Amino acid sequence: MKKKRTILQVVNGLAIGGGELKLLELIRNLNPEKYRIVIISVGQGGPLEEEFRRLGYPLIILEKRFAFDLSLIFKLAKLIKQFRADIVMTTLFYADVLGAYASWMTGVKRVYSWEVVTAYYQKRHVYAYRIASKKISRVIAVSEAIEKKLIVERKLSPSNVITIHYGIDLEKYRVAGKIGKAEKLGIEENEIVITTVARLTDQKGHRYLIEAAPEILHAYPNVRFVFIGDGYLKQELKDLTHRLKIGEHFLFLGMRNDIVELLNLSDIFVLPSLYEGFPNVVLEAMACAKPVIATAVDGTPEAVADSSTGYLVAPKNPKSLSDAIVRLLNHPQNIHLFGRNSRKRVEELFSLQNQVQKFEALFDE
Repeated sequence: MKKKRTILQVVNGLAIGGGELKLLELIRNLNPEKYRIVIISVGQGGPLEEEFRRLGYPLIILEKRFAFDLSLIFKLAKLIKQFRADIVMTTLFYADVLGAYASWMTGVKRVYSWEVVTAYYQKRHVYAYRIASKKISRVIAVSEAIEKKLIVERKLSPSNVITIHYGIDLEKYRVAGKIGKAEKLGIEENEIVITTVARLTDQKGHRYLIEAAPEILHAYPNVRFVFIGDGYLKQELKDLTHRLKIGEHFLFLGMRNDIVELLNLSDIFVLPSLYEGFPNVVLEAMACAKPVIATAVDGTPEAVADSSTGYLVAPKNPKSLSDAIVRLLNHPQNIHLFGRNSRKRVEELFSLQNQVQKFEALFDE
């Protein structure tokens, strides 16, 4: 029987973030007959700790004493030796830097960094990453746009960067009806539901959709906007809807655990972000057969096929958003056509099975 390869998955904390959730999903779907997984959280634990423990793999949390605790490099190196790691894979900046140096100290040749976020790093972070990246054998970008950005901004060699797009669990995110959900939320049967799922932060651009709303409501007064997610802009965005005298058309639902049902309740999905790596939530909406109107930033155009699965618009442009939404509402047959095209595109290009196969091919090189 072929020996299992030991993979140390090093992550910066176990918070409920996109990168951490995608890592949890990936580990859950890797073939346990082929890989022995060890999960190490550097810096802190977090609310996802129990979910990671349920995977049944060893989970070790290395607590840091201050903001950038370099002593964790030595603790991590000790664990790499203890578990005789064949591969070290790091997720998120702090893990990238610590993992690169600890692997170099222990002689591990295969070090993969998964670039899952698009945060703009400060100069000192970019410098630290550039040094660490010399000890990383491959960086995995979540979109071709991010791959290009890594090569240009972080001066990585093109031969050391590959793209593996996010994948969606097609069994979990599927087409279903609106049974009961609309009534519970106070949404009338004749209302058109436009949904956004995103943290309420500047990056996600909610204010531009709110500013686009008066023109949309002028044409279609029966539109209801549903915002799912929480964040520091919540009250400010609510205040903006009231200043524009359209507050009754908006529902702020906060964090939810029934995203699939809420997506299926929707007629159109909108993501007005200012920047994105590769928005997983767009794939989720497309898997539920929803047309998507999104800003043409970073990796988003790799998911949304303009005029086929939805429309791509300019960022920070309420007029562009309102025009695209009204255009789609003026041709209701396209809502269904684009929705069918969305589901088909995800099935063909962005399934979770496809993503996992590409990771396993990388691990099996």
